[in-house]
Amino acid sequence: MLDWRIRTTLFAADILGKSFRPDTSVDRLRAGYREMNARFGLRPKATMPTRDLMIPGADGTDLPARLYLPPNAQQQGLLLYFHGGGWVIGDIDCYDHLTRFLAHCGSIAVLSASYRLGPEHRYPAAHDDALAIYAWVCEHAEDLGMHKERIAVGGDSAGGGLAGSLCVQWREKHVPKPAAALLIYPSADGHARGPSRAKFSSGVPLTPEMITWFAQHYFRDAEDLRSLRVTLIDAHNLADFPPTMISAAGYDPLLDEGAMLASRLRDAGVRVRYDLHPTLSHGFVNMAGIVPSARQALLDAVRQTVADLTPGS
Repeated sequence: MLDWRIRTTLFAADILGKSFRPDTSVDRLRAGYREMNARFGLRPKATMPTRDLMIPGADGTDLPARLYLPPNAQQQGLLLYFHGGGWVIGDIDCYDHLTRFLAHCGSIAVLSASYRLGPEHRYPAAHDDALAIYAWVCEHAEDLGMHKERIAVGGDSAGGGLAGSLCVQWREKHVPKPAAALLIYPSADGHARGPSRAKFSSGVPLTPEMITWFAQHYFRDAEDLRSLRVTLIDAHNLADFPPTMISAAGYDPLLDEGAMLASRLRDAGVRVRYDLHPTLSHGFVNMAGIVPSARQALLDAVRQTVADLTPGS
C-alpha cells in the first residue's frame, strides 16, 4: 500500500486545489513545485561550504549551478546532479534540500546543475545542456578540486533521463566515461510501452495526463520521443553505461521503464543495482522530509553511488 504520509499529503493537496493537474499553467505549476519542495523536502541540519557557479549551456547561455563541498568528502569524487520536473519545472534552489542531503550523507561533493526548460526551450535543449555541462565539468574538474575520472552523473525523473542520456553520449564529446550513475525513477521510454503508464492514473503525484502535459511543453513532436536520447531502453550502446544505481517507486507510471532499463543494462554487461521501494510513489525525493522510508531510499542510493565511485569496489 502507498505510504500513508504520501496518501495524506496528496489528499490534502487535492482538497486545497494544489495537486498537479493538466489544466494548470506553467507558472502556477512551477510555483507549486517550489512550494512542495519547501514544505515536504528534506531538512539537512549540517551546514557546508557551497559555491555558486555559472556554466555555459549548449547554446552558450550561462546556466546557474551550485557546488556542495562537505568537509567529510572523500577521494575527490563528484556527483553531477540534474533535478526532476518533466523538463519544464524545477531549479537548483528548490532542489537545494536534496542535493545538500546527498552531499552530506554521501560524504561526496555534489554539483547541482540547471538546464534550459520548456516550453521556452524545446527538445533537445535540456539534453544538449546536460551534455555540455558534463563536458565542462570534465574539463574543469581540476579547478573544482576533483578527478575527472571520478565523476558520477545522476538525477530524478526527467533529470534521471538526462543523466542516463549522458551515459550513452559521452563519446560524442570525447570526454571521460562517467564513473557511476544514480538514476531515481528515470524517464527512459518515450513510447510509453509499460503497463504502469496506464495503471497509475489517479491518487499518485504523477499521472499519464501529467506526463502528456510535460511532453507537450518540452517536445516538438512525436519523433522527438522516439529519439534514443529519450527512449534509453532502445539505445544500441547501453554497454557504455557505468555502474548504475536505479532507485524505483512502486506507485509510479515510470516503474516499468526503469525496470526495463535495469534489465537491458544487465544484458549489456553493466553492473546494476535496482532498488524497488514498493510503498513509495514517483516524487518521493520531493517528500522525503516527511516520509522516513523515502529518506532511507535516498540514503541507500547515494551510498551505493559513492561505493561505485570508490576505486576497487
